[in-house]
Amino acid sequence: MGEYIGLTAMGIVCALGNDATTVWKRAQVGDVSGMKVLSGVLPAEQTTLFGSCDVKDQTFPSRVAQLIAAAVKDMTLEVEKLKEVYGANRIGVVVGTSNSTMEEYTKAQDKIDMATPAIFLREYLNLSGPALSVSTACSSSVKVFATARKLINSGVCDAVVAGGADSFSRVVVNGFDALEVVNRNLTTPMGEGREGINLGEGAAFFTLEKNRGAIALLGIGESSDAYHLTAPHPEGNGAEASMRLALADASLDSKDKVYLNLHGTGTIQNDRMESMAVWRVFGDGPLCSSSKPMIGHGLGAAGALETALCYLMLINGNKALPHPLAGNVDAELPKLRLAKVDDVFHPGPVLSNSFAFGGSNASIIIGPARPCDILPHDPPMVLLSAIDPSSLTEESLTAFVEITKDSPFFDESLCGVPSVFALEYMAQTMAALVGLKRRNMRLGPRIGFVLGTRSIKTYIEKIENARRYRVDVKLDFTDGSFASFDVKITDSLDNVVAEGRLNAFEPESEDVQNFKEGANV
Repeated sequence: MGEYIGLTAMGIVCALGNDATTVWKRAQVGDVSGMKVLSGVLPAEQTTLFGSCDVKDQTFPSRVAQLIAAAVKDMTLEVEKLKEVYGANRIGVVVGTSNSTMEEYTKAQDKIDMATPAIFLREYLNLSGPALSVSTACSSSVKVFATARKLINSGVCDAVVAGGADSFSRVVVNGFDALEVVNRNLTTPMGEGREGINLGEGAAFFTLEKNRGAIALLGIGESSDAYHLTAPHPEGNGAEASMRLALADASLDSKDKVYLNLHGTGTIQNDRMESMAVWRVFGDGPLCSSSKPMIGHGLGAAGALETALCYLMLINGNKALPHPLAGNVDAELPKLRLAKVDDVFHPGPVLSNSFAFGGSNASIIIGPARPCDILPHDPPMVLLSAIDPSSLTEESLTAFVEITKDSPFFDESLCGVPSVFALEYMAQTMAALVGLKRRNMRLGPRIGFVLGTRSIKTYIEKIENARRYRVDVKLDFTDGSFASFDVKITDSLDNVVAEGRLNAFEPESEDVQNFKEGANV
């Protein structure tokens, strides 16, 4: 059994809404109605669209503080539980930001402080662990996850609240306008005739904890190409490096199936270099999209906001975020598979890119917790290839098995796995369900014995090579130590290939010790 950093709770506020449910409802259909006309800010009475948040609480000292408080409101119960378990001093805070209190600074020059968001959040949640801010422009709130992981793995913290927040700033809007990259209309990432970005504000935060949750932080990649103060490397060398480093950190390669959330700003230079970098790493394989036409470019908050949207995809049935594009794709760019409304992807890793001024690049990969980190088996005997986090309830779970010639029990003469081993796939999915539930209760694994089957039927001779099978398990009855599960295996065409009812027994700890000593139990 391995270890992983889990994402256990999430809160978000952005142009799509003030809570995760509303945000997901609107994001899954590509809703761009949250982008509002911004007037009275640019010179010569020019306007643009801005991703504004509908947050009007004036209780807090700055706009960024208002957004942070709105984002974490749905996480406070989880944070209180963490304080009960670990103590307030063992929980850290890491906040990515770029503008911070810049709008307030234009009115009173002693107000700007990049550390303000982290300190505010620590005080707001009544924590006393480390509070750190990361400010590397648009990559800030991807880099916070690397910092949070280090705090946990080094033993400095047992849990971390990490994310990003940035608010409206007329200085920043005019700065981008001076660079001639602000679109007067809705931004069109990867689009023909694209004219630039729309900015936005928002905040998103996660609680991170070791070995908890069905969604894991799988990998982070960071690079610094330092090509130019504001322009990206024209070939996307730094972007390519950060994606490859994230894949390596996650023990993945470019042939593995991933979903890709593009940085996708809608500028000529970013979209050209990012599409080139993506093509070199993945070709036209992954389904991908940019969320910026829905929420704007959140700058220091962008990485966390878009990681939150990726998280929502994973826990809501792996439905892809559509790529909103009113017009044609730029035919001069490498051809990418841009997602449409109702596209879905197999449960698996999601990679999100954030690229910043100065060539500060970061890519993050999140995805379902891996079976090898959940099951009490050594990796060679882990038979499941993935779990579906959106399926996890107190009583049920869906897992997947991909058959290759390297699969345990593979029979060359059959060119597959004998169907009798369907029982093993069923048993491991049961163990994954129980294991995730125990991890969520911060309990270690327990030894379980499959006592037998009330019934099991297989309808095929072999579990075929190069096929993907789905295993659904549902708890039918339990008295705490004895449990009965209904299990079904289906193929990619939804044909049932095996089904059964399995009984399992989880002995008490003293029974395990007696078993080890050879006593009768």
